[in-house]
Amino acid sequence: MSISTCSLNSHSGSSGMASKPTSVKAKSQGSHVLVREDIKRDSPVCQKGWASELQARVLQYPRHAPALIDELMPCSVPFPDTESEDALDKVFAEYSPQKGKELDGYNGLIKALNDLVASFPADKRPAIVDTHSTELAFPFSVLSDNHHHTFPDISVSFPGAPSASVTSWQGISMVMEVKGDETEDPFPRDGEKHVNTVIQLAKSARSLLLAHGFLAAFVVGVYGKTIRLARFDSSCALVAPPISLRAGEGGAGLLKRFLWHFVHPAVGDTVVGCDPTVTRLDADDQEWIKMQLDLINAKNRTAHLAEVNKGRRIEVYDQQTGRCIPYLLYHLVDANGRLFSRATTVWRAIEDTRVWKDGRLVPNPNCTTAIKPRIVKESWRQLVRTAETAFYERLAAKIKGQRTGIATMECGGDIGDFEFRWWEETSQREPVEEIPNSDVAPEDTSPADGDYMLFSSTGSTGPYKKPFASPEREYLPQHDYPLPYPQHQTYSWRMFGEEYWQMDRSHMRIVIDDVGRPLTDFKSSREMVMAIRDGVLGHQQAWEEARVLHRDISLGNILINDELDDDALEHVGFIHDFDYSSMEPDDTDPAPSEDETQRTRKERTGTYFFMAVELISPDRYTLHQPHHDLESAYWVLLWTTLRHTDCCDRRSEKQGYELCKVIFQTNNPASKGYWALKEDELDVVHNAPLSALLKALKPLVHENIHRPLLETAHMTHKAVLKAFDDALAMEGWPEDDWIPCSLNGPKTRTDVVPILADVPPGYPRPLTEGRQLRSHSSQVSGSGRLIGTSALSSSRGQHQAARHTASGSASHSARPSTASGSKRTLDEIAKHSHPLDESGRPEKRSKTTMDPPPNPNGARRPNTRARGSRRGSGITLQPSRSSERVKARKEKSTSGGAPAA
Repeated sequence: MSISTCSLNSHSGSSGMASKPTSVKAKSQGSHVLVREDIKRDSPVCQKGWASELQARVLQYPRHAPALIDELMPCSVPFPDTESEDALDKVFAEYSPQKGKELDGYNGLIKALNDLVASFPADKRPAIVDTHSTELAFPFSVLSDNHHHTFPDISVSFPGAPSASVTSWQGISMVMEVKGDETEDPFPRDGEKHVNTVIQLAKSARSLLLAHGFLAAFVVGVYGKTIRLARFDSSCALVAPPISLRAGEGGAGLLKRFLWHFVHPAVGDTVVGCDPTVTRLDADDQEWIKMQLDLINAKNRTAHLAEVNKGRRIEVYDQQTGRCIPYLLYHLVDANGRLFSRATTVWRAIEDTRVWKDGRLVPNPNCTTAIKPRIVKESWRQLVRTAETAFYERLAAKIKGQRTGIATMECGGDIGDFEFRWWEETSQREPVEEIPNSDVAPEDTSPADGDYMLFSSTGSTGPYKKPFASPEREYLPQHDYPLPYPQHQTYSWRMFGEEYWQMDRSHMRIVIDDVGRPLTDFKSSREMVMAIRDGVLGHQQAWEEARVLHRDISLGNILINDELDDDALEHVGFIHDFDYSSMEPDDTDPAPSEDETQRTRKERTGTYFFMAVELISPDRYTLHQPHHDLESAYWVLLWTTLRHTDCCDRRSEKQGYELCKVIFQTNNPASKGYWALKEDELDVVHNAPLSALLKALKPLVHENIHRPLLETAHMTHKAVLKAFDDALAMEGWPEDDWIPCSLNGPKTRTDVVPILADVPPGYPRPLTEGRQLRSHSSQVSGSGRLIGTSALSSSRGQHQAARHTASGSASHSARPSTASGSKRTLDEIAKHSHPLDESGRPEKRSKTTMDPPPNPNGARRPNTRARGSRRGSGITLQPSRSSERVKARKEKSTSGGAPAA
């Protein structure tokens, strides 16, 4: 296991990335839970998941550390560089780190750090606190059961806040992780120990981004007298070259400069990386939210307001009008716990209809807007992907009649795209006299005539008095963009060259009119089944009337409407989250092109456990079709039934939670295929209708999986909906039959599962560790390299990379291939995944036969554990002694006699 820092040097001809797309694999992260042990800090699943998440995403900043501070941390007040180098060096005189005794150095280090910021203005001075023994829970309780607690070594408060505020992630602005010796600096090194050190930093960065809605989070690694500054965003991490705290090397002054810049952001009012369109909810905000929800008698408001103090006020950019609309987020419904991802968060919210008066928000006596709970979704889309708003706009334009089972977008847009256009236009403007930025108090200035601030809540003291009134969709502010790089659209990859643009991400916010609760929060199994049926109806309408294919029917993307009247029970569910969708061109809306549509639908994306078997089978390159999504609806139904109803397999008598572990296995499509093939039936206790529905759908799924072999028709909306409607028409549905999931503890309702990687064919992706799902057009070759201590610039390292590439080519040619669309049996599928034993569990495999992880250049690493040789285009792996012993034991067990010598 290794995580090396990537060095992407666009000037040297080394891309640092593969020139072709890699195969797709299930994204791993500690947030997906099949069994409780998977979330523990030392769990192999958790550790490997984080290692996979970070692989090839930790990049060495291409310039020196001072450049990182100046370019990525511009400050509003110039750094007062008045102290001598000798005086600054004396600050760290009492800090004497020793390897293996890092705790002994904490007091000296923390004292030095607090002395370093002692001269800062009181309202900008952070408190730096020892938190190595402070157990910090996940930032939001809704997901706390799916993530273990953490213990950051040193935590930094927000500017002006006391040390007592550092008791939870909501009070922490930055984290420092400490090791006793500079040899423990993990970034130029490999090995499990150093990987775990990077994982510590990454977990803290993830928690900071989620707790505060930061656009970027800064963490610091302290390794003896060596300092590493790291900046994390949703696309990657940038790590600065090392800074030395040794006397005479200027490191103490550079660290003080870093901290000064951090608490004096040029945009925003807390720290560098904060979102200037986000403010915390104060006591008045929280009280106003409670009052509004009471007035409309909102359902479940007491539970939804349990963590209102962790909410926030945001501005939603509406790309249809060019305006912004303030919303108050008061309840986190769900969140993606991964770091380098879409980082989706889903909130319950209400529109903030108040107006500013005398520096305070007060009720608007002229307001006619009806207060109603909404869903606000934030995410970071890959730039190669069509914005989700485009799919909602297509749905609104094409579906003329009543919409059933599809969420409705009220407003929203790509704030990152807006900011990038503003930044790009600024670079082309003639130099003009600067105007005050958003940190100027509203009583001191107001926007120029004809110009308006886009966001009303930027700045340290509140918004401009003049309300935003953009007259057009393509509006851009007349004053210059105030930062060197955009913030709401990551620019980290493009710092190495424009050819990496597709790796960056753009910040989106959309408001959904329909408010729903997770499918696993059903009140009765009939309600859950109705919601999935409605989701299938919505899928049918989107495809047949708007030619929009959802492509990610999964547990989190079918919701139960939470705001229906008790007598409005005909339709209770809907699908949402069109991030991974595709749409076909038509006469009135020709974009995207036919080639683009085909390319998009050949991507393998989605939520792994619920994807159609045909899409996740190795060596397949299959066009995503509507029947694949219909199969996904079955897996969602089966997953929810197994985990939240009293059920068992009639033949084996295995309980639902046991079957769930057998059927749904990461990176093993055969496990679901075998379940569809078997004649076993699931018996839901005292629930004949649900049992009948699962029985009716199973042969449809079986035919869908084996369609190329059996030459049968694929699943259709008509057949699937008939099975659902027939079951819903039956008598005998129980009431209040939800049960807690045994895998996640007695009170867990949130199910988080891995998301499949989401880079389209034709675009490069960073490589990740673990077994890859392969297709003909996704073999990797490239000239990228990772900088490790042995391969940074040595010819030996280059020779090894070339050898790995050759070995990878041999490895692939030795694997039997199957043309896309040809007939394949389930045994053929299983041969290239993890085979099951008689109990349905994966067979244990010798280390010599496991697929090695890919190397940095995209080729498969030679299996150094295997005792054999590689010649020509084939691979010969001689079994190890351990595998021979395993084989002998199996033969003995089968025959009842002694193994052959």
